[in-house]
Amino acid sequence: MTRASGVTAGVFVVLGLWVVYEAHRMTYSTPTGPGPGLFPFWLGCLLALLGLVWFVQVLVTGRRQAAATAGRSEGGQQRLWPGRAGALRVGAVVVALLYAALAVEWLGFRLTMLTVLIALLVGLGRQRLIVTAIVSVTGSFGVYYVFTHWLSVQLPPAGLPWLSSLGL
Repeated sequence: MTRASGVTAGVFVVLGLWVVYEAHRMTYSTPTGPGPGLFPFWLGCLLALLGLVWFVQVLVTGRRQAAATAGRSEGGQQRLWPGRAGALRVGAVVVALLYAALAVEWLGFRLTMLTVLIALLVGLGRQRLIVTAIVSVTGSFGVYYVFTHWLSVQLPPAGLPWLSSLGL
């Protein structure tokens, strides 16, 4: 088990449980439909569950690797923090999140998420172009459609007049 993966999985479990706790303090449902606590509650449950699955997976994989390498090397220290390439990937995600926070009022949800997803999938992933295009369009325009039409949740439209005149 790499220590970084185990620690990260544990952080996701704790974060998920904290979200569930905070969501429990909000209204789960209203007479007209879902309340403000519905999505945070279920997303927190999902985050905690996936973090737990990841932790168990890392634990099992680590034991297999330890058993396979027993006797071959002694005391191999595992790093908690990623190397340079990993730090660059983490930095790219942080920059993308900052960009999204700043650009969403100007570009709106759809264009902001489209550019963030394209940048992250091209920059970090090794996906084919068609996969990047499908995921980016679905994750921006598809999510916008689901939230605004099916769930009646308002997501920010474009703030620039020429973009809002295009219906973005």
